[in-house]
Amino acid sequence: MPTPENASPREELNRLIAEVRDGVPGAMDRLLAATHHRLLQLAESQMRNEQHWGLLEPWVLVNEAFVQMRNGRDWADIGHYYSTWALTFRHLILDHVRQSARMRELVDIEETPDPWATGSRSEEEFLALDSSLLRLAEVNPRGADVIGLFLKGFTQEEIAAALKIALRTVKREVQWCREWLRNHMVGDGVADNGHTPRT
Repeated sequence: MPTPENASPREELNRLIAEVRDGVPGAMDRLLAATHHRLLQLAESQMRNEQHWGLLEPWVLVNEAFVQMRNGRDWADIGHYYSTWALTFRHLILDHVRQSARMRELVDIEETPDPWATGSRSEEEFLALDSSLLRLAEVNPRGADVIGLFLKGFTQEEIAAALKIALRTVKREVQWCREWLRNHMVGDGVADNGHTPRT
């Protein structure tokens, strides 16, 4: 096997892959540093193919993918490494698309442009959505937890079990958060006064 001094770039990457498989200290950091630019390119390409930009940026997608893959590093070679990243990117993008659709369903805004429809997404609209969810977490933390699970596809019954609260509480929080988000997104004001979560 060529030494690092005379190895081709691909051979050097395969050597790093082998070191990662063998658990060599620091190998994963060196591999990420050597492939980071290519991973960003792959992430951008996947996002373009899925026509889903908005809140997702390539570096965010790379970071999320790494968290997903942190326990699986048995790559055969650099080609397998890149294909695994690409597949993880696609799954994450589709998760974001589904969450966007769930948010659209939750808020059910009829008289404003649909910022989640293909071809009509803008960075400003997605940032407004992100800002609304962050503000909701400040105004009503439990409601934000409920909505967070809803966006991941949990049913109300599953949310109640996960958060260990009554189903009626989940339904009440969903209704309250639905109205709050609708008002916040439409721009009719933020109805956050007087909220006292009930059990």
